Amino acid sequence: TRPGSGTYVTYQREDVGADVVAHAGPLELVDARFALEPHICRLCVLQGRREDFDELEKLCDKMEENPEDPSAFAELDTEFHTGLAMATRNNLLIWMIRHISAVRTREEWTRMTRMTLDREIITTYNRQHRQILDAIRARAAEEAANHMKEHLGTARLSLTRAADT
Repeated sequence: TRPGSGTYVTYQREDVGADVVAHAGPLELVDARFALEPHICRLCVLQGRREDFDELEKLCDKMEENPEDPSAFAELDTEFHTGLAMATRNNLLIWMIRHISAVRTREEWTRMTRMTLDREIITTYNRQHRQILDAIRARAAEEAANHMKEHLGTARLSLTRAADT
Protein backbone atom coordinates (compact mmCIF):
# COMPACT_ATOMS: atom_id res chain seq x y z
CA THR A 1 0.00 0.00 0.00
CA ARG A 2 1.26 3.43 -0.94
CA PRO A 3 -0.49 6.42 0.63
CA GLY A 4 -2.09 8.55 -2.06
CA SER A 5 -1.26 5.99 -4.73
CA GLY A 6 -3.19 2.81 -3.96
CA THR A 7 -2.68 -0.84 -3.13
CA TYR A 8 -0.67 -3.07 -5.41
CA VAL A 9 -0.27 -6.82 -5.48
CA THR A 10 3.11 -8.16 -6.48
CA TYR A 11 4.40 -11.68 -6.76
CA GLN A 12 7.95 -12.83 -6.57
CA ARG A 13 8.50 -16.46 -7.44
CA GLU A 14 10.81 -18.24 -5.05
CA ASP A 15 13.25 -20.75 -6.46
CA VAL A 16 13.21 -22.95 -3.39
CA GLY A 17 14.94 -25.85 -5.16
CA ALA A 18 18.11 -23.90 -5.89
CA ASP A 19 18.29 -22.69 -2.29
CA VAL A 20 17.86 -26.20 -0.92
CA VAL A 21 20.59 -27.56 -3.21
CA ALA A 22 22.90 -24.67 -2.30
CA HIS A 23 22.69 -25.53 1.38
CA ALA A 24 22.40 -29.33 1.35
CA GLY A 25 25.34 -31.33 2.60
CA PRO A 26 26.64 -34.75 1.52
CA LEU A 27 24.95 -36.60 4.38
CA GLU A 28 21.64 -34.94 3.54
CA LEU A 29 22.10 -36.18 -0.02
CA VAL A 30 22.63 -39.76 1.10
CA ASP A 31 19.69 -39.62 3.52
CA ALA A 32 17.38 -38.30 0.79
CA ARG A 33 18.58 -41.06 -1.49
CA PHE A 34 17.81 -43.61 1.26
CA ALA A 35 14.21 -42.40 1.15
CA LEU A 36 13.90 -42.89 -2.62
CA GLU A 37 16.35 -45.27 -4.20
CA PRO A 38 15.34 -48.59 -2.62
CA HIS A 39 11.83 -48.02 -3.97
CA ILE A 40 13.27 -46.92 -7.30
CA CYS A 41 14.88 -50.37 -7.48
CA ARG A 42 11.50 -51.99 -6.86
CA LEU A 43 9.96 -49.91 -9.64
CA CYS A 44 12.83 -50.83 -11.98
CA VAL A 45 11.81 -54.44 -11.54
CA LEU A 46 8.23 -53.59 -12.48
CA GLN A 47 8.81 -51.00 -15.21
CA GLY A 48 12.34 -51.54 -16.47
CA ARG A 49 13.04 -52.89 -19.92
CA ARG A 50 15.93 -54.91 -21.27
CA GLU A 51 17.38 -51.83 -23.00
CA ASP A 52 17.37 -49.95 -19.66
CA PHE A 53 19.27 -52.79 -18.04
CA ASP A 54 21.70 -52.96 -20.95
CA GLU A 55 22.49 -49.25 -20.52
CA LEU A 56 23.01 -49.76 -16.79
CA GLU A 57 25.30 -52.69 -17.61
CA LYS A 58 27.40 -50.46 -19.88
CA LEU A 59 27.73 -47.93 -17.07
CA CYS A 60 28.85 -50.68 -14.68
CA ASP A 61 31.43 -51.81 -17.24
CA LYS A 62 32.77 -48.26 -17.59
CA MET A 63 32.94 -47.77 -13.81
CA GLU A 64 34.92 -50.99 -13.47
CA GLU A 65 37.41 -50.13 -16.23
CA ASN A 66 39.48 -47.77 -14.13
CA PRO A 67 39.03 -47.90 -10.35
CA GLU A 68 41.93 -45.46 -10.05
CA ASP A 69 39.95 -42.49 -11.44
CA PRO A 70 37.62 -41.06 -8.78
CA SER A 71 36.38 -38.21 -10.99
CA ALA A 72 35.31 -40.51 -13.81
CA PHE A 73 33.76 -42.90 -11.31
CA ALA A 74 31.76 -40.10 -9.65
CA GLU A 75 30.30 -38.97 -12.97
CA LEU A 76 29.41 -42.51 -14.03
CA ASP A 77 27.97 -43.24 -10.58
CA THR A 78 25.61 -40.28 -10.97
CA GLU A 79 24.61 -41.57 -14.41
CA PHE A 80 24.00 -45.06 -12.99
CA HIS A 81 21.68 -43.85 -10.24
CA THR A 82 19.89 -41.49 -12.64
CA GLY A 83 19.56 -44.41 -15.06
CA LEU A 84 17.83 -46.44 -12.37
CA ALA A 85 15.33 -43.62 -11.92
CA MET A 86 14.85 -43.36 -15.69
CA ALA A 87 14.03 -47.07 -15.86
CA THR A 88 11.05 -46.52 -13.54
CA ARG A 89 9.36 -44.36 -16.20
CA ASN A 90 8.15 -42.19 -13.32
CA ASN A 91 8.75 -38.57 -14.31
CA LEU A 92 8.39 -37.25 -10.76
CA LEU A 93 11.01 -39.65 -9.41
CA ILE A 94 13.33 -38.83 -12.31
CA TRP A 95 12.93 -35.12 -11.55
CA MET A 96 13.55 -35.69 -7.83
CA ILE A 97 16.70 -37.75 -8.41
CA ARG A 98 18.08 -35.15 -10.83
CA HIS A 99 17.52 -32.39 -8.29
CA ILE A 100 18.96 -34.45 -5.46
CA SER A 101 21.96 -35.26 -7.63
CA ALA A 102 22.56 -31.54 -8.17
CA VAL A 103 24.06 -31.56 -4.67
CA ARG A 104 26.95 -33.54 -6.20
CA THR A 105 28.00 -30.40 -8.10
CA ARG A 106 28.69 -28.51 -4.88
CA GLU A 107 32.25 -27.97 -3.67
CA GLU A 108 31.57 -29.73 -0.35
CA TRP A 109 30.56 -32.90 -2.21
CA THR A 110 33.61 -32.71 -4.48
CA ARG A 111 35.86 -32.34 -1.44
CA MET A 112 34.24 -35.31 0.29
CA THR A 113 34.55 -37.52 -2.79
CA ARG A 114 38.25 -36.69 -3.02
CA MET A 115 38.58 -37.84 0.59
CA THR A 116 36.52 -41.03 0.23
CA LEU A 117 36.90 -42.37 -3.30
CA ASP A 118 39.95 -44.59 -3.31
CA ARG A 119 40.49 -47.86 -5.17
CA GLU A 120 39.06 -49.94 -2.32
CA ILE A 121 35.79 -48.03 -1.94
CA ILE A 122 35.32 -47.74 -5.71
CA THR A 123 35.75 -51.51 -5.98
CA THR A 124 33.16 -51.98 -3.21
CA TYR A 125 30.72 -49.60 -4.90
CA ASN A 126 31.21 -51.38 -8.24
CA ARG A 127 30.44 -54.74 -6.62
CA GLN A 128 27.32 -53.26 -5.02
CA HIS A 129 26.16 -51.72 -8.30
CA ARG A 130 26.46 -55.14 -9.94
CA GLN A 131 24.45 -56.75 -7.14
CA ILE A 132 21.71 -54.15 -7.55
CA LEU A 133 21.60 -54.58 -11.31
CA ASP A 134 21.71 -58.39 -11.11
CA ALA A 135 18.76 -58.41 -8.69
CA ILE A 136 16.80 -56.04 -10.93
CA ARG A 137 17.50 -58.20 -13.99
CA ALA A 138 16.36 -61.25 -11.99
CA ARG A 139 13.15 -59.32 -11.16
CA ALA A 140 13.91 -59.69 -7.45
CA ALA A 141 12.49 -56.40 -6.19
CA GLU A 142 13.19 -56.75 -2.47
CA GLU A 143 16.66 -58.13 -3.07
CA ALA A 144 17.43 -55.12 -5.29
CA ALA A 145 16.04 -52.72 -2.68
CA ASN A 146 18.12 -54.39 0.05
CA HIS A 147 21.28 -54.19 -2.05
CA MET A 148 20.57 -50.48 -2.58
CA LYS A 149 20.16 -49.97 1.17
CA GLU A 150 23.51 -51.72 1.72
CA HIS A 151 25.11 -49.54 -0.96
CA LEU A 152 23.78 -46.30 0.50
CA GLY A 153 24.76 -47.47 3.99
CA THR A 154 28.33 -47.97 2.77
CA ALA A 155 28.32 -44.49 1.23
CA ARG A 156 26.92 -42.93 4.38
CA LEU A 157 29.52 -44.64 6.58
CA SER A 158 32.31 -43.54 4.25
CA LEU A 159 31.09 -39.93 4.31
CA THR A 160 30.66 -39.97 8.09
CA ARG A 161 34.20 -41.22 8.59
CA ALA A 162 35.56 -38.57 6.22
CA ALA A 163 33.60 -35.85 8.01
CA ASP A 164 35.16 -36.91 11.32
CA THR A 165 38.69 -36.42 10.01
